[in-house]
Order: sequence, then C-alpha cells, then structure tokens
Amino acid sequence: NIELICPATISKINYRPDSSPELELGDGRILSAKVLVAADGAQSRVRQTVGLGVTSWDYQQHALVIYIDTDYEQKDITWQRFVASGPQAFLPLTGHYGSIVWYNSPDEVNRLKALSFDDLKDELVAAFPACLGKVNAVLGTASFPLTRRHAQSYVKQGVVLVGDAAHTINPLAGQGVNIGLLDAAALAEVLLEASQQGLNIGDINVLKRYEKMRRTENLKMMTVMDVFYNVFSNDILPVKFLRNLGLGLAERILPAKHKVMRGAMGLEGKLPKLARGVHII
Repeated sequence: NIELICPATISKINYRPDSSPELELGDGRILSAKVLVAADGAQSRVRQTVGLGVTSWDYQQHALVIYIDTDYEQKDITWQRFVASGPQAFLPLTGHYGSIVWYNSPDEVNRLKALSFDDLKDELVAAFPACLGKVNAVLGTASFPLTRRHAQSYVKQGVVLVGDAAHTINPLAGQGVNIGLLDAAALAEVLLEASQQGLNIGDINVLKRYEKMRRTENLKMMTVMDVFYNVFSNDILPVKFLRNLGLGLAERILPAKHKVMRGAMGLEGKLPKLARGVHII
C-alpha cells in the first residue's frame, strides 16, 4: 500500500483542525496524514518549511568521490588511511568496481575535478598505495563539502525528522547510514507502540519519545567522529604517539577491539528493538 510520487516538490505544509499535517505539492496535489516523516536529506525541505532549526559548522574540507574500475575483483574490505591533507578511503563495490573517497581542501578538490578522467587516474596512482590494485579507469566523480549539522529538535506536532534531515555527520567511518537506520528503527518502534496504545501517532508527546531515544545517541556518535577526525588528522608528535599507542593497545586487547568494532557497526549504545533483533510486530 505504498504509492511513490516522483518527481515532486513541496509547495507548503499546513495543519488541519485536528493538528495533523497537510502537504501541498508543487502540482497542486494535497496529501494528508497523521504524521509526516522527513527523510529528505541534509537540505531537508520539510525541516526548513516547518521551521526546525539546525546547528552546523563547516569542516573546511571537501570530499571527492571517484568511481573506478580496478584490476582486482573487490572483496568486502574497506580501506582507509590518514595523510596531511585529510583521510583517504577505498570502498569496494561489486565485481571490479570501487569508490575512492578523497578528502582535501576545496581548491584542491576543484582542481582534481577539472582534470580529464585519464589525468585524474594518474593522480590517483600517485596518491594511493599499490596494494589497492591497478586502477584501469575513472568512470565518474562527485564532490560535496563536509558540514556537520544537527537539528535543534527532531520533532514538531505531526512532523518528525530522520536520517540526514536530522543530522549530517563527518563521513569518516561511514556512520551516517548506520545512525539513519537506527533512527528509522526507533521511530517504527515508537509509532507501533503508540498505535497499540490507541494514541495519536502524530502527537508531539509521542514523537518526543523517538527524539529522546535518538538525539543524545546521535550526538554521541557525532562527537566521537569529530574526535577521531581531529586526532587522526593531527601530525603533532605527542598526539601521533598517543594515537599509535591507543591503536596498538586496542589491537592487542580483544575486548577493547571488539567494542570498537561493534561501535563502528552501530551496535553499541541504547539500541532500538529492531537493531537488537527483537520483533516488534
């Protein structure tokens, strides 16, 4: 019972007499529901329209994403390292394809994007280690600025933010997807419980249960990623020494290593039932 309306733009959001949201699309169609879930990305039109503010700052770096064809068939291994200009990462895709994420200054990213694909391939070969395999071709590029955003509130009467509409996180460890999925799991749990209790699922007090479950947890993860970003991008000798010492200890102390790995998979903290494998229906 899902209808996909695409493409579509939001013209305005109104409230009906029962305080439920009513969405007017650019083509004049009117949609109404008990609750409007804003999962429309970092520049969320819903968030802006209903007046939910954000706190944000710029990391003064851009990320260049490069889609490549490689000599090796890729496996489920992600590679990342830290250099003076910022992190570099390799993400495996299907077959011989992979995705390079290259952090750098906005000027340098713009310079790299302006190169032909052949010249960009030469830059990749010079900048990335040979262990990733031969790069046969660059197939496409995209870039985006690194900006941290966090909604000052996730909810309003009849409206709730999830995923990038609620928060954008430093993509250092790929946690943006994880915490977005945890948002969705928590919201499903809250709405189902409210429905079973005979409550209005769009009521602000119901939606605040979701916000209570997720906002602090997301803030913790955002802060941890900022600490990692600053520590691993720092070449001051005492910081490098402590960083290497910490990594060495984490590698040798299995419980610590296990906890770090679970955290990187989004399996630590106060998890919603679905993330713990508990059926909610």
